[in-house]
Amino acid sequence: GMAVVCLLLLSPSSAQTVTDIDGNVYTIARIGKQSWMAENLRTTRYSNGDSIAHLTDDNSWSETTGGAWSDYRNLSSFDSLYGKLYNWHAVSDKRGLCPKGWHVATDADWNYLTESLGGKTAAGAIKSPRLWDPPNRGAVDKNGFSAFGGGLRNYYGMFKTLGTFGYYWSSTGTDRGTEWGRKLDCY
Repeated sequence: GMAVVCLLLLSPSSAQTVTDIDGNVYTIARIGKQSWMAENLRTTRYSNGDSIAHLTDDNSWSETTGGAWSDYRNLSSFDSLYGKLYNWHAVSDKRGLCPKGWHVATDADWNYLTESLGGKTAAGAIKSPRLWDPPNRGAVDKNGFSAFGGGLRNYYGMFKTLGTFGYYWSSTGTDRGTEWGRKLDCY
């Protein structure tokens, strides 16, 4: 499982925040012509109100064919800083993870963000200077995106790389193991 950030479908927006179906409020970062959530998603429900399974057991996580979320190491104390980790089934579910009018960023959306921020230096431009392991090279967070090294929950249910890597889903992919995402690191 990886983190999710949402992108506004109709941008730009003058709003400063967006609220998900659970009432979580997120700051908005504007980068180029895009409006992004500046925090990782924390919802426990799809945008239509249906619950997303909360799976804590490693076997359940690896065997499920439905949408699921977890907090890093199954500790809710990680939620407010790092958001939730979602599996691909939740990301690709037609009920939608993001608030109405928003969507999980596509590969093309991530490419636009990267190009808008200078290509190879884009990672540092969106990384927070805090909550990363050293050396956290280039982290300047110049547009308020505030990306953290939130780690992941792998297919087998193991939690890894908190502080070292941040993994973000893209909605681009299929259910056959070709899902795409982005990875940031502290190096």
